[in-house]
Amino acid sequence: MIDPEELYRISSTKSILFVEDDSILRQSAEIMFKELFALVDTATDGKDALTAYHNYYTKNRSHYDIVITDIMMPRMNGIELTSELYKLHKDQAIIIISAHDDSEYLIQLINLGVSSFIQKPFSTQNMLDKIYDVCLTLEHHHVENNNITIKGGYVWHHDAKCILYNDQEVKLTKNEKRLLYLLFSDPLMTFKSHELFEFINSDTEEEFNANSLKSLIKRLRKKIPSDLIENVYAEGYKINSDLL
Repeated sequence: MIDPEELYRISSTKSILFVEDDSILRQSAEIMFKELFALVDTATDGKDALTAYHNYYTKNRSHYDIVITDIMMPRMNGIELTSELYKLHKDQAIIIISAHDDSEYLIQLINLGVSSFIQKPFSTQNMLDKIYDVCLTLEHHHVENNNITIKGGYVWHHDAKCILYNDQEVKLTKNEKRLLYLLFSDPLMTFKSHELFEFINSDTEEEFNANSLKSLIKRLRKKIPSDLIENVYAEGYKINSDLL
């Protein structure tokens, strides 16, 4: 049996989208998930889930860590949803909830790339075991793939929102960390100034101030390679990919 403290350690920083058209099951599972995850969103079918998925990315510039979805749902079923999610994020962690007679659908899902399934009716322990396995996989994946090496001896640790220089953490303010987090969420994308400002100040809803953003970037450039943040004329800012 898994250690509850170990499960919480690796799940408590993660986000989840739970998709289930059965309102009783959805509500009871939501209560359990809120004890484990940093953020829990729910949807009643594939269409609602896809909307929630887009909205989450627009707000956070990152994807849900885990999506758990039923197969049989109205409007858009779990197979169609899974296919759409993989188009948006090929490494999305997905757990499929299936009934005992869903074997033909399971084959389609396996062919899509799904490897995590749990069968109805499931116990709380069954679900916790499956979540632990998926979170553990995500942890290993992040350790291997979620650090970005920068020329000059710097490394950006995306999950920890910190940058190291010669293995020593560079002291950054909260807003400096949030700025780098958004830029590194897609190093090839140019983010508009107002997008950066709104993300950095999302908890204060401060009105856009271009000079404030420029001052923040100017201070940050003194702590990191000065040309790491590239100003794209009339468009915004991006990571200088030549340094990666």
